[in-house]
Amino acid sequence: MQIADVIQCGCGYVLLGDEEEEMLRDADEHVRSIHPELIGTLSPLELARPPHEDEAAS
Repeated sequence: MQIADVIQCGCGYVLLGDEEEEMLRDADEHVRSIHPELIGTLSPLELARPPHEDEAAS
């Protein structure tokens, strides 16, 4: 597995996958179950990015 195959959500959840389609599916499932208020605001992979340092501090 390459480093690009691991994405950590800002909440700490870690997404693992061998293919982009698998990662997108897992990210979508995570957002729908844990962050439903964010559905439709950004793509699943954008939502999976950890917050910037200045956002995390607030």
